[in-house]
Amino acid sequence: MDSPEEQLESLSKKIEEREQLARRRAWFITLIPIVFAGLFLTYTIWQIAQAELKLAQKTSELAGVENEITVLRTQLPEAQATLGAMQAVTDKLQADLSQSESALATATAQLSETQKELDAARVFAQNSCPIDEMVLKEYTSNYTPQAQALLYLIGAQLDKKVPWNPGGFSETAGFDSPNFALYVLQNAIPGFPLVSAEYQPGALPWNILQPTAAPQDGDIVYYQSGYTMFYYELPISYGAAEKMKCVIGMAPLGIISQQLGFAEYLGALKVPYP
Repeated sequence: MDSPEEQLESLSKKIEEREQLARRRAWFITLIPIVFAGLFLTYTIWQIAQAELKLAQKTSELAGVENEITVLRTQLPEAQATLGAMQAVTDKLQADLSQSESALATATAQLSETQKELDAARVFAQNSCPIDEMVLKEYTSNYTPQAQALLYLIGAQLDKKVPWNPGGFSETAGFDSPNFALYVLQNAIPGFPLVSAEYQPGALPWNILQPTAAPQDGDIVYYQSGYTMFYYELPISYGAAEKMKCVIGMAPLGIISQQLGFAEYLGALKVPYP
C-alpha cells in the first residue's frame, strides 16, 4: 500500500495532467474560431480582390463605351446630314417617279385618244361623201331653205376653219357635234332661225325636234356615238337617178361629209323648214 506521500504525488500528477489536458482543450477551442476567422478573412479578401478586378474590367468597359458614345456623338451630325441628303434624294426620286407616272398616264391617255382618232379617221376615210363641183351645183341652183342650210354646212367644211371643241359654241372657239347642229339650226338661214334662239349650248336636238322615219335633205340624223349630222342625198354619178345617202356635220376631225351608215344610226329628226 502506497504511503501518503506517494498518494499525494500521484494525485498531483493526475491534477497536473488534467490541467494540461484542459489547457490543450481550451487552446484548441480558442484556436478553432481564429482559424475560421482567418479562413473567412482570406475568403473575404479574395472576394474583394475579385470584385476590384471586375470593377476594373467594368470601368474599362465603361470607358470604352463612353469613348464609343463620344465618337458616335461626333459622327452624329455627319450621319444626320447624310440622312437628310438621302431623304432629299428619296423625296426627289419619289417626286420624279410620281411625275413619270403622271407623264406615263398622260401619254397613255394621249396614245389612246390618238388611236381613237386614227380609228375614227380610218372610218371617216372609208365612208367619205365627197363635196365636189357637182354637189355645189346641185345646191346652189336650189333656193329652198334646206339647200341654204346645206350650203352653209358645205361652205364651213370647205373653209376648214371651224374646230372641234367639246362643249364649245362659236365658230372661233369650235363646237362638239350636237352644239354645232343647234348652232346651224339657229344661224344657217339669215333672219329665220329654224329653232328658237333661246336654246342654249347643251340643248340636244333630239329633245327639241320631232322624230321622222324618212329623213329628207336638211333633216337631222343622230348616232349612238353622239354625232348629230344633217342628212342629204347625192346622185351617185352625174345625171344618175340613184342617190347616195350622206350626212354632214361636226366630228373630231372637223366638219365632215359621211355616208349615212358610217356609225351606229339611232334615228332622224324633222327640221321645221319654212
